[in-house]
Amino acid sequence: MSIELSAFTAASLLFAACLLLSFAIASRGVNITPTLAAASFAIIAFYLVLSGSVSELTGGGFSVKLKQISSIQLEDQLIEHGDIVGTEALGNDLEAEAFFQRAQRVIAIDGEAWNELPDGGRLRKTQIIATSIYQSLLSGGFQGLLVTNGNREPVGFFEASYFLDLLRLPLDRAAIPLNERENVLSDDEILSRLKETNLFTLMRNPVVRAEREGNKVWVEYSEPAVTMFRRIRENNLESVILVDFRGQYVGAVSRDKVTAQILSALLDPRAAE
Repeated sequence: MSIELSAFTAASLLFAACLLLSFAIASRGVNITPTLAAASFAIIAFYLVLSGSVSELTGGGFSVKLKQISSIQLEDQLIEHGDIVGTEALGNDLEAEAFFQRAQRVIAIDGEAWNELPDGGRLRKTQIIATSIYQSLLSGGFQGLLVTNGNREPVGFFEASYFLDLLRLPLDRAAIPLNERENVLSDDEILSRLKETNLFTLMRNPVVRAEREGNKVWVEYSEPAVTMFRRIRENNLESVILVDFRGQYVGAVSRDKVTAQILSALLDPRAAE
Protein backbone atom coordinates (compact mmCIF):
# COMPACT_ATOMS: atom_id res chain seq x y z
CA MET A 1 0.00 0.00 0.00
CA SER A 2 1.44 3.43 -0.99
CA ILE A 3 2.12 5.99 1.72
CA GLU A 4 1.45 9.60 0.64
CA LEU A 5 4.01 12.01 2.12
CA SER A 6 3.46 15.77 2.29
CA ALA A 7 5.68 17.93 0.12
CA PHE A 8 7.34 19.39 3.23
CA THR A 9 8.11 15.98 4.74
CA ALA A 10 9.44 14.59 1.47
CA ALA A 11 11.52 17.70 0.85
CA SER A 12 12.94 17.51 4.38
CA LEU A 13 13.91 13.88 3.89
CA LEU A 14 15.53 14.63 0.56
CA PHE A 15 17.41 17.60 2.01
CA ALA A 16 18.66 15.60 4.99
CA ALA A 17 19.80 12.74 2.80
CA CYS A 18 21.59 15.04 0.38
CA LEU A 19 23.17 16.94 3.29
CA LEU A 20 24.52 13.74 4.84
CA LEU A 21 25.80 12.61 1.48
CA SER A 22 27.49 15.97 0.94
CA PHE A 23 29.24 15.81 4.33
CA ALA A 24 30.39 12.26 3.62
CA ILE A 25 31.80 13.19 0.23
CA ALA A 26 33.32 16.46 1.45
CA SER A 27 35.13 14.63 4.26
CA ARG A 28 37.00 12.76 1.56
CA GLY A 29 38.14 15.96 -0.12
CA VAL A 30 35.71 15.83 -3.07
CA ASN A 31 34.12 19.09 -4.25
CA ILE A 32 30.33 19.14 -4.42
CA THR A 33 29.38 20.27 -7.92
CA PRO A 34 25.86 21.05 -9.21
CA THR A 35 26.03 17.91 -11.36
CA LEU A 36 26.85 15.73 -8.36
CA ALA A 37 24.07 17.32 -6.32
CA ALA A 38 21.57 16.77 -9.13
CA ALA A 39 22.65 13.15 -9.50
CA SER A 40 22.18 12.61 -5.75
CA PHE A 41 18.67 14.03 -5.92
CA ALA A 42 17.81 11.89 -8.96
CA ILE A 43 18.85 8.70 -7.16
CA ILE A 44 16.70 9.51 -4.13
CA ALA A 45 13.74 10.58 -6.26
CA PHE A 46 14.06 7.39 -8.31
CA TYR A 47 13.82 5.33 -5.12
CA LEU A 48 10.77 7.27 -3.97
CA VAL A 49 9.01 6.57 -7.27
CA LEU A 50 9.71 2.86 -7.26
CA SER A 51 8.95 2.36 -3.60
CA GLY A 52 5.63 4.20 -3.92
CA SER A 53 6.47 6.28 -0.85
CA VAL A 54 5.59 9.57 -2.51
CA SER A 55 3.51 10.48 -5.55
CA GLU A 56 4.30 14.19 -5.92
CA LEU A 57 7.03 16.44 -4.55
CA THR A 58 7.12 20.20 -4.86
CA GLY A 59 9.49 22.65 -3.29
CA GLY A 60 12.76 24.45 -3.70
CA GLY A 61 11.61 26.22 -6.86
CA PHE A 62 11.03 23.05 -8.88
CA SER A 63 8.42 20.37 -9.22
CA VAL A 64 8.85 16.63 -9.67
CA LYS A 65 5.65 14.99 -10.85
CA LEU A 66 6.25 11.57 -9.36
CA LYS A 67 2.58 10.73 -9.47
CA GLN A 68 2.58 11.16 -13.25
CA ILE A 69 5.65 8.96 -13.61
CA SER A 70 4.20 6.28 -11.35
CA SER A 71 1.22 5.86 -13.69
CA ILE A 72 3.04 5.49 -17.03
CA GLN A 73 2.22 2.37 -19.03
CA LEU A 74 4.85 -0.06 -20.22
CA GLU A 75 5.85 0.56 -23.82
CA ASP A 76 4.65 -2.28 -26.04
CA GLN A 77 8.02 -2.68 -27.77
CA LEU A 78 9.59 -3.61 -24.43
CA ILE A 79 7.37 -6.71 -24.15
CA GLU A 80 8.73 -9.98 -25.50
CA HIS A 81 5.66 -11.40 -27.24
CA GLY A 82 6.15 -15.13 -27.68
CA ASP A 83 3.96 -17.61 -29.50
CA ILE A 84 2.93 -20.65 -27.50
CA VAL A 85 4.29 -23.92 -28.86
CA GLY A 86 1.04 -25.87 -28.83
CA THR A 87 -0.68 -28.82 -30.46
CA GLU A 88 -0.11 -27.74 -34.06
CA ALA A 89 3.60 -26.99 -33.68
CA LEU A 90 4.24 -30.06 -31.55
CA GLY A 91 2.49 -32.21 -34.14
CA ASN A 92 4.94 -31.03 -36.80
CA ASP A 93 8.71 -31.29 -37.06
CA LEU A 94 9.93 -28.76 -34.50
CA GLU A 95 13.34 -28.70 -36.14
CA ALA A 96 11.74 -27.23 -39.25
CA GLU A 97 9.81 -24.59 -37.31
CA ALA A 98 11.15 -21.09 -37.95
CA PHE A 99 10.60 -20.36 -34.26
CA PHE A 100 13.46 -22.69 -33.33
CA GLN A 101 15.81 -21.44 -36.04
CA ARG A 102 16.73 -18.28 -34.13
CA ALA A 103 17.63 -17.19 -30.63
CA GLN A 104 14.64 -16.69 -28.35
CA ARG A 105 13.86 -14.35 -25.48
CA VAL A 106 10.97 -16.40 -24.10
CA ILE A 107 9.80 -19.92 -24.98
CA ALA A 108 6.23 -20.86 -24.02
CA ILE A 109 5.13 -24.50 -24.10
CA ASP A 110 1.54 -25.77 -23.90
CA GLY A 111 2.11 -28.36 -21.18
CA GLU A 112 -1.16 -30.20 -21.81
CA ALA A 113 -0.41 -30.58 -25.54
CA TRP A 114 3.10 -31.78 -24.66
CA ASN A 115 1.77 -34.48 -22.35
CA GLU A 116 -0.29 -35.89 -25.23
CA LEU A 117 2.82 -36.61 -27.30
CA PRO A 118 4.12 -40.20 -27.48
CA ASP A 119 7.23 -40.85 -25.38
CA GLY A 120 9.42 -41.31 -28.43
CA GLY A 121 8.35 -37.98 -29.88
CA ARG A 122 9.08 -36.11 -26.67
CA LEU A 123 12.74 -37.11 -26.62
CA ARG A 124 13.59 -35.62 -30.00
CA LYS A 125 11.55 -32.49 -29.35
CA THR A 126 13.27 -32.06 -25.98
CA GLN A 127 16.62 -32.11 -27.79
CA ILE A 128 15.42 -29.41 -30.19
CA ILE A 129 14.14 -27.22 -27.34
CA ALA A 130 17.40 -27.76 -25.46
CA THR A 131 19.42 -26.64 -28.48
CA SER A 132 17.23 -23.55 -28.88
CA ILE A 133 17.68 -22.60 -25.21
CA TYR A 134 21.43 -23.27 -25.50
CA GLN A 135 21.72 -20.92 -28.49
CA SER A 136 19.52 -18.33 -26.78
CA LEU A 137 21.65 -18.38 -23.62
CA LEU A 138 24.81 -17.87 -25.65
CA SER A 139 23.31 -14.99 -27.62
CA GLY A 140 22.20 -13.23 -24.43
CA GLY A 141 18.79 -11.86 -23.51
CA PHE A 142 17.07 -15.20 -22.90
CA GLN A 143 14.51 -14.69 -20.13
CA GLY A 144 13.14 -18.18 -19.58
CA LEU A 145 10.61 -20.89 -20.40
CA LEU A 146 6.92 -20.66 -19.55
CA VAL A 147 4.56 -23.63 -19.20
CA THR A 148 0.91 -22.87 -19.95
CA ASN A 149 -2.28 -24.92 -19.88
CA GLY A 150 -4.50 -25.51 -22.89
CA ASN A 151 -6.26 -22.19 -22.30
CA ARG A 152 -3.07 -20.09 -22.66
CA GLU A 153 -2.98 -19.47 -18.91
CA PRO A 154 0.45 -19.54 -17.23
CA VAL A 155 1.18 -22.50 -14.97
CA GLY A 156 4.79 -21.79 -14.03
CA PHE A 157 7.78 -19.84 -15.32
CA PHE A 158 11.43 -20.93 -15.19
CA GLU A 159 13.99 -18.14 -15.53
CA ALA A 160 17.13 -18.45 -17.64
CA SER A 161 19.31 -19.38 -14.65
CA TYR A 162 17.36 -22.65 -14.33
CA PHE A 163 18.84 -23.83 -17.64
CA LEU A 164 22.48 -22.84 -17.22
CA ASP A 165 23.53 -26.49 -16.91
CA LEU A 166 22.82 -26.82 -20.66
CA LEU A 167 25.90 -24.72 -21.35
CA ARG A 168 28.09 -27.65 -20.29
CA LEU A 169 26.96 -29.54 -23.40
CA PRO A 170 28.02 -28.86 -27.03
CA LEU A 171 24.42 -28.89 -28.21
CA ASP A 172 25.02 -26.83 -31.35
CA ARG A 173 27.29 -29.30 -33.16
CA ALA A 174 26.80 -27.49 -36.46
CA ALA A 175 28.83 -24.60 -35.05
CA ILE A 176 31.82 -26.88 -34.33
CA PRO A 177 34.43 -27.14 -37.14
CA LEU A 178 34.48 -30.60 -38.74
CA ASN A 179 38.14 -31.18 -37.83
CA GLU A 180 37.32 -30.60 -34.14
CA ARG A 181 34.14 -32.63 -33.75
CA GLU A 182 36.05 -35.78 -32.89
CA ASN A 183 37.33 -34.00 -29.79
CA VAL A 184 33.87 -33.26 -28.40
CA LEU A 185 31.18 -35.50 -26.96
CA SER A 186 29.41 -37.87 -29.32
CA ASP A 187 25.68 -37.58 -29.96
CA ASP A 188 25.00 -40.50 -27.61
CA GLU A 189 27.13 -38.95 -24.87
CA ILE A 190 25.38 -35.60 -25.27
CA LEU A 191 21.98 -37.28 -25.02
CA SER A 192 23.05 -39.19 -21.92
CA ARG A 193 24.15 -35.98 -20.21
CA LEU A 194 21.10 -34.08 -21.43
CA LYS A 195 18.97 -36.52 -19.44
CA GLU A 196 20.68 -35.23 -16.28
CA THR A 197 19.75 -31.57 -16.88
CA ASN A 198 16.97 -29.49 -15.34
CA LEU A 199 15.31 -29.11 -18.74
CA PHE A 200 15.01 -32.84 -19.30
CA THR A 201 13.51 -33.30 -15.83
CA LEU A 202 11.07 -30.45 -16.51
CA MET A 203 9.96 -31.83 -19.88
CA ARG A 204 9.07 -35.25 -18.47
CA ASN A 205 5.88 -33.65 -17.21
CA PRO A 206 5.95 -29.85 -17.67
CA VAL A 207 2.59 -29.14 -16.01
CA VAL A 208 3.37 -31.04 -12.80
CA ARG A 209 6.89 -29.62 -12.58
CA ALA A 210 5.66 -26.07 -13.26
CA GLU A 211 2.97 -26.38 -10.58
CA ARG A 212 5.55 -27.56 -8.04
CA GLU A 213 8.63 -25.50 -8.87
CA GLY A 214 7.74 -22.78 -11.37
CA ASN A 215 7.56 -19.11 -10.55
CA LYS A 216 3.90 -18.07 -10.36
CA VAL A 217 4.19 -14.30 -10.46
CA TRP A 218 2.39 -12.59 -13.37
CA VAL A 219 1.09 -9.09 -13.86
CA GLU A 220 -1.66 -7.74 -16.09
CA TYR A 221 0.11 -5.97 -18.92
CA SER A 222 -2.12 -2.89 -18.57
CA GLU A 223 -0.72 -2.21 -15.08
CA PRO A 224 1.69 0.75 -14.68
CA ALA A 225 5.38 0.08 -15.24
CA VAL A 226 6.09 0.93 -11.60
CA THR A 227 3.72 -1.84 -10.46
CA MET A 228 5.58 -4.32 -12.65
CA PHE A 229 8.89 -3.21 -11.19
CA ARG A 230 7.61 -3.64 -7.63
CA ARG A 231 6.46 -7.19 -8.36
CA ILE A 232 9.82 -8.01 -9.90
CA ARG A 233 11.70 -6.51 -6.96
CA GLU A 234 9.50 -8.05 -4.27
CA ASN A 235 9.95 -11.53 -5.75
CA ASN A 236 13.64 -11.11 -6.66
CA LEU A 237 13.01 -11.80 -10.35
CA GLU A 238 14.86 -10.89 -13.53
CA SER A 239 11.66 -11.02 -15.63
CA VAL A 240 7.92 -11.15 -15.06
CA ILE A 241 5.18 -12.81 -17.12
CA LEU A 242 2.44 -10.52 -18.43
CA VAL A 243 -1.19 -11.59 -18.88
CA ASP A 244 -4.36 -9.96 -20.22
CA PHE A 245 -7.58 -9.32 -18.30
CA ARG A 246 -8.59 -12.96 -18.86
CA GLY A 247 -5.38 -14.22 -17.28
CA GLN A 248 -4.03 -15.45 -20.61
CA TYR A 249 -0.38 -15.19 -21.59
CA VAL A 250 0.70 -12.03 -23.42
CA GLY A 251 4.47 -11.96 -23.08
CA ALA A 252 7.28 -11.16 -20.66
CA VAL A 253 9.34 -8.14 -19.70
CA SER A 254 12.73 -7.95 -18.02
CA ARG A 255 13.73 -5.97 -14.94
CA ASP A 256 16.26 -3.98 -16.98
CA LYS A 257 13.71 -2.79 -19.54
CA VAL A 258 11.15 -1.73 -16.91
CA THR A 259 13.82 0.10 -14.92
CA ALA A 260 15.14 1.84 -18.03
CA GLN A 261 11.69 3.17 -18.96
CA ILE A 262 11.00 4.51 -15.46
CA LEU A 263 14.43 6.14 -15.20
CA SER A 264 13.98 7.68 -18.65
CA ALA A 265 10.65 9.16 -17.57
CA LEU A 266 12.24 10.55 -14.41
CA LEU A 267 15.09 12.24 -16.25
CA ASP A 268 12.93 13.41 -19.18
CA PRO A 269 9.48 14.62 -18.00
CA ARG A 270 8.17 14.51 -21.58
CA ALA A 271 8.50 10.69 -21.49
CA ALA A 272 5.81 10.53 -18.80
CA GLU A 273 3.28 12.59 -20.73
